[in-house]
Amino acid sequence: MKSNWQGRISIVSLVKVPVVRYFGGVKICVVGKGGREHALIRALRESASQPEVFCFPGSEAIHEIEGAGMVEANDLDSLISWMMMTGIDLCIAGEESYLVTGEGLANRCDEAGIPCWGPPFKAAQMEASKEFAKEFMQRHEIPTGAASGCADVDEARVAIGGKYPTVLKFDGLAAGKGVAVCPDESAAEEFLQEGMVERRFGPGRLLVE
Repeated sequence: MKSNWQGRISIVSLVKVPVVRYFGGVKICVVGKGGREHALIRALRESASQPEVFCFPGSEAIHEIEGAGMVEANDLDSLISWMMMTGIDLCIAGEESYLVTGEGLANRCDEAGIPCWGPPFKAAQMEASKEFAKEFMQRHEIPTGAASGCADVDEARVAIGGKYPTVLKFDGLAAGKGVAVCPDESAAEEFLQEGMVERRFGPGRLLVE
């Protein structure tokens, strides 16, 4: 099923807050489960246009918002199928992890003919991978600090080389908790233990700056 959104909805940015201009009934699916998605859905439901709003996977707090619909899906494949069957006019990628899951939410939406507010998989790597972003900046001569990518604790210790303070960054998405400014060896070892041994943030590399 192709979306019939053309001429009915447009997205503009005002102080980084998405504004929906609506010219008829539309169905919007917001993807994510955090405070950002909660704010988006509440704003959409309180808007004068009153679009029909759904959220995946959502949270208890989100589903308490009056008019926030449930989505019958449990992964990206079933989400795309559900949006096609439901006739979703716009998908809003609130949580960035879905943009780099599998083939990427925006890419899958494009294949299904569903407009998606969010970058495609390759562009989303700029946020999803700190090492990718660092290499991109170096390749295009964009001023940035020197850094070394490391696969394990031993490589990280060599990259640090006993020089402090140092900044350690988990390469992937870590809900805003994957960076540590380490003033000394003790702080660095604590972060290395959490990030590279206990894998608090999941599998991934480390960036030493």
